Amino acid sequence: MGNLFDKGSALVASAMRAALSTEIVYIRGAESARIPATVGRTVFEVEDSHGVLRWESRDFVVSACDLVLGALPETPAKGDLIEERDCDGKVRVYEVSAPGREQEWRYADTSRRLIRVHTKLRQQTA
Repeated sequence: MGNLFDKGSALVASAMRAALSTEIVYIRGAESARIPATVGRTVFEVEDSHGVLRWESRDFVVSACDLVLGALPETPAKGDLIEERDCDGKVRVYEVSAPGREQEWRYADTSRRLIRVHTKLRQQTA
């Protein structure tokens, strides 16, 4: 039996999945999985030799227990792909990545039920 934070985290994860999610296809090599995800964004500011770079990520928040590839639970990896279809039928392909030394993903809650995956648009089809 979990503590109050665990119970709250489970409730939030369930509500997000039921009311705010869209189906995506998570792809790693030849393996793929259709999973529900809530879409968000993160703005990074990374300093380099040319100044400050503003980098906006399209984020996908998924349940950690849904991210299963080839019958094994996984965590996101740089270079993985996410396909998202919009209401007009356009498919956008995003690559898991983050700028500089930022991590490509992080847990989105204290109970580690939700994973926030940072991506960049790679391809769009009509």
